[in-house]
Amino acid sequence: MSSVKPDITRVLLVYYYFPPYAAGGSYRPAKMAKYLPAFHIGPTIICADKIPYRPIDEDIAADVPRHLDIKRVPVRFENSAYYRLMYKLGCVPSLNARIKPETTIKWTNDVLPLAKRLMDEKGIGTFLVSAPPSSLVVLGTKLKEKTGKRFILEYRDPWTQGPFYKPPREGLRGEFERMEEDALRAADAVVMVTDTFAKLMIKRWPFLVDKIHVAPNGYDQDDLPKELLEPVGWSEKFVLAYAGSIYSGYHTDVFLDGLKLWFDKNPEAKVQTILSYMGFMDRRAKNYIDKSGLSEIVEWNGYLHHRGAVAMISSADLLILALPDVPNAGGHISAKIYEYMASGKPVLASLPDGEMSRLVEESRCGWVVPPDKPEAIADKLEFLLKLHREGALVVSPDAEYVGRFTRRKAAEKLAEVIRGLK
Repeated sequence: MSSVKPDITRVLLVYYYFPPYAAGGSYRPAKMAKYLPAFHIGPTIICADKIPYRPIDEDIAADVPRHLDIKRVPVRFENSAYYRLMYKLGCVPSLNARIKPETTIKWTNDVLPLAKRLMDEKGIGTFLVSAPPSSLVVLGTKLKEKTGKRFILEYRDPWTQGPFYKPPREGLRGEFERMEEDALRAADAVVMVTDTFAKLMIKRWPFLVDKIHVAPNGYDQDDLPKELLEPVGWSEKFVLAYAGSIYSGYHTDVFLDGLKLWFDKNPEAKVQTILSYMGFMDRRAKNYIDKSGLSEIVEWNGYLHHRGAVAMISSADLLILALPDVPNAGGHISAKIYEYMASGKPVLASLPDGEMSRLVEESRCGWVVPPDKPEAIADKLEFLLKLHREGALVVSPDAEYVGRFTRRKAAEKLAEVIRGLK
């Protein structure tokens, strides 16, 4: 047994994605590591090492204080020859159907004894696990059973209640909901990133009403460019920019349909327009662009280092948000919306009614059109091109409103949750 008295403000943060590995799930952990110490919370971090198929981003790595104790646990199974073959053959979903809830549970099995030892040795009184991956939800239950320490379950995205969730095979939804409920009951606090998803979770599991909290994502002022640099080829063009990953389920098809319809009505506009993508795009989405006849106006950037991507969106003429109208999509907020708002650039959002559409409207940073009406998108693009030609395509975001959504404020909220644990 450790002689160090447990302190709830000493916190073990368990993340799968963490800098320097780049993923949508890396940014929030990086900013929590950066800002939590300012609120007298002492973090120790366990994260995955040698994550395959992920780029390295030194920009987000630079946010992490050098003095923090970070334990990197190698990802063994996903680096095995067997997994790599299954990945190449497109058979990972079948692995996730057999290794429940998904293959990263093997990584959490390596984390479990290390986490317990660190909490004992360092007098850590609180631990937080952040999901996805959903295997970390299960890890939280096990750590609570092993240690009895204060347990915070953080969802960057929901698991079984999320708008894009599909179990890897029929019959697993109920089993996974039971796994999730076990963790939710074991948790001393549950942190969500949107109000809508918090309410959705309470509706599904009413016992959460007294333990659920919301700490939104946000932007970091330090990431915004000090000066704008116009990329080559953007001069005299109408540049539309989209930042973030696009994959099956989370697609921009209706926006692309509206763009094509606009070009069909106004061929001259096609000559003037660039659509710049920054981020991962799956094969299905690329094929959709090709079939729509839009490839010639699309600029593929792939993954860009974080601050490079923020600099590019700050140089574009119009920023694009698009989300399909699927069940529960109204609670989803893409993390890039906060950087869009902070950039001061106009936003065209093809979104269902919900939290993200309200952010666009209440921040006064742009226009929202229905996600199922290509003709509305085409009409709005025609209107915005006219403004662009007149030099009048500008917005005046509400600075006080936008200023509510910083990464520092999110860390402050999490610090309040930690100190409020009984």
